[in-house]
Amino acid sequence: MTDNIKPTLDDSAVLQVLAQSKKATAIYNSEDLHIRFVNDSMLRIWGKDRSIIGKTFEEAIPEIKGQPFTALLQNVWRTGETYVAECMPADLLIDGELKRSLFDFEYKAIKKDDGSTLCILHTATDVTQQQKYWQEIRERIENEQQLVEELTANNEELRSLNEELAAISEENRNSLEQLAMAKQAGGVGIFDLDVTHDVLIWDERCKELFGVSPKQKVTYSSDFVNGLHPDDHEHTVNAVNEAYDKQKTGGKYNVKYRTVGAEDGLIRWVHAIGQVHFDAADKPQRFIGTVTDITEEVNSRVQLEQSESRLQDANEELYAINEEQASINEELRATNEELADTQSQLLESNNNLNESRARLRDVLEQAPVGMCVLRGPDHVIEIANEAILNIWGRKLEEVIDRPHRQARPELEGQPVFGWLDNVYRTGERQVNREFRVMLRDGDGTREAIVNSVYEALKDSSGIIDGVLIILEDITEAVKERREAQHMQEMFSLAIDAGDLGAFYYNPQSNLFSGNEILKKWFGLGPDEHICLELATNVIADEDRRFVNDAIANALNPASDGNYDIEYTIINPNTNIPRIVKAKGKARFNADGKPESLNGMLLDITERKQDEQRKNDFIGMVSHELKTPLTSVNAYIQMLQGRSVKNQDVFTAGALDKVANQIKKMTVIINGFLNVSRFESGKIHIDKQFFDMAELVKEVEDESLTTISSHKVLFAPVEYTPVIADRDKIGQVINNLISNAVKYSPQGSTIQIACVTKDNFAEVCVTDAGMGVKPEDQQRLFDRYYRVKGDHMTAISGFGIGLYLCSEIVSRHNGNIWVESEFGKGSTFCFKIPIVS
Repeated sequence: MTDNIKPTLDDSAVLQVLAQSKKATAIYNSEDLHIRFVNDSMLRIWGKDRSIIGKTFEEAIPEIKGQPFTALLQNVWRTGETYVAECMPADLLIDGELKRSLFDFEYKAIKKDDGSTLCILHTATDVTQQQKYWQEIRERIENEQQLVEELTANNEELRSLNEELAAISEENRNSLEQLAMAKQAGGVGIFDLDVTHDVLIWDERCKELFGVSPKQKVTYSSDFVNGLHPDDHEHTVNAVNEAYDKQKTGGKYNVKYRTVGAEDGLIRWVHAIGQVHFDAADKPQRFIGTVTDITEEVNSRVQLEQSESRLQDANEELYAINEEQASINEELRATNEELADTQSQLLESNNNLNESRARLRDVLEQAPVGMCVLRGPDHVIEIANEAILNIWGRKLEEVIDRPHRQARPELEGQPVFGWLDNVYRTGERQVNREFRVMLRDGDGTREAIVNSVYEALKDSSGIIDGVLIILEDITEAVKERREAQHMQEMFSLAIDAGDLGAFYYNPQSNLFSGNEILKKWFGLGPDEHICLELATNVIADEDRRFVNDAIANALNPASDGNYDIEYTIINPNTNIPRIVKAKGKARFNADGKPESLNGMLLDITERKQDEQRKNDFIGMVSHELKTPLTSVNAYIQMLQGRSVKNQDVFTAGALDKVANQIKKMTVIINGFLNVSRFESGKIHIDKQFFDMAELVKEVEDESLTTISSHKVLFAPVEYTPVIADRDKIGQVINNLISNAVKYSPQGSTIQIACVTKDNFAEVCVTDAGMGVKPEDQQRLFDRYYRVKGDHMTAISGFGIGLYLCSEIVSRHNGNIWVESEFGKGSTFCFKIPIVS
């Protein structure tokens, strides 16, 4: 089922798909079997959590040592040959208890282009319950066959019963009853020996059989060996030593011996059965088994042997006294009674057989998968549960007691009938995985994908008389898997088409991976691995700290998980710089811990170069325009002086308007020059010590002189010492006041305040203007950004004023922001550190 999935260790999207798959999946990325990836389904099978990621297979699942799975995985890594197993047992520690389960699993080597192994893909299915159903079915069938054989044998024995039945004494019957009672009453003790550390664990029953206190701690060398009867000491210890020899016994242990109670002195007969578990070097590690009390059984057997000896003597006497005809008649009467009892038992056995068949039918009908039983060469449908009827699209009355070929004509031309005939003829099991078949659907048919198993059924003589079908409709599961594959392919195509670098970072395992485009940018080949250290080393020195801070902030549960930053990387092979924009999102688990940081890198080198060229052009043009404007302004001042001298009122007024327009042009050109200087890093911040109260007073005097269209109110400002560029901070305040005038109605009030908060000087300008919508507030301080709308058509501007304010405040280690409600005015504030 995994042939079409070929993940690579750098394909984070594939790992995300596998993580959401219902199929238990794990990936090992080294010959030492380090766990690169494991999804929730596999963790549930193993009984582990995600802390095992990055550990080796045996470090993550220590109880797997001594079992064959590590050697199998390492062989797949070395040879590249896929290993598939069905119904294989594994002992796993689940919720603190060692449990044995059965699994279908596949170890598949994912190879590089040179044929070497890149990783191993491990998929598994827990089939314990399915095998239990199978085992119960087989046991019931075997019980039916055994009952028939026993009943046949009983009928034969009944015909041969003679004087031997009459000779069975009452004493013999009592011995058999005592033996049965002893077997029923006997409990089973469990022992677990850590061979390496001589640590022996006995349950209460085991301690009772050895006559020690329930609270007493025990060891193999003292309590077990010393608790053996002297006559049984040697052969019992030899049996233990032979169990340690894997080549000789395979670790199996089966011995009967006597124990002598350490406290009660009682002698008990016990039957011990166990299994030694070995490590990879065939050294014994653990010895686990059971101990059963057979004292009553042994005593009863001794008594039975004594009774049989006495019975033999009595029989010989009876044969010697052939003149006692009365004894023969009594003997015949007893035989008839036994025959009647046997016939009653036969009837009861037949009833039990019918009941067993009814239970078998119940098991099949309640099975979670589709199951049916076909009998005879015509495959007559004897049993069909509801699950298989739903898959077939049939009702029970349409198919029961009918040949399969007649009941399901829609299968003509498909291989199902041929498979059934072959299983019935050869007895060979037929297993089909993801088989396409056309099934009935209403009046038509539908295409389905199923898993099916055809198993031959045999009678008591071993002759095939039927076929068992197990059917599972996996159409939806396969569709979901293929849709996921299609989405992955489309996602990969979109990434490639957009020339985007994709990255995936797991903070738990500190693993970093990326696609081929990302590797190319970082100077790596397609098959090379990228690590977090390499990823940060290629970042330009001046940007590295900011990137690390941005990653840390994104992985902080208190943040929104967003990762958005621009920085420069330098290819270590070519030394060519590349400017990229990184955008991603962190994911957190239910406990608030970061699970991953996924995102994309976009190459914005050309865009940045275009912006630089544009800034250079604007700077050059703005600088060239300043010279003629200065000359024009000088001529205007000469003309203004002459017009005043000549008392030419009209000319003086016109020249004043021209002078105002030149001032506006000068402000605009200076703004463009400052933008260019900020972008190129050539702007100079001349910090000096001054009092913000004095600066605000100067701005107040200038504003009251130049602003007549609005009422401007300055709140009192106390002594506020700062170290900053006085002219540029003044430029910020004037710009905020100019914007308030521009965007608020004439006659409205503008309020300016400067206060001290938390060692910062905070200046706020509040107006009663049009306000700013929430979606525009985040971008107001971007370069060249202007709010769009009909209310903005009459207001001129280039979108550089607030950008310049933001840059100036930022270079003073301060912050600038806006608080606004659309239609109700705005408050623009900035703060810079004060001298403490």
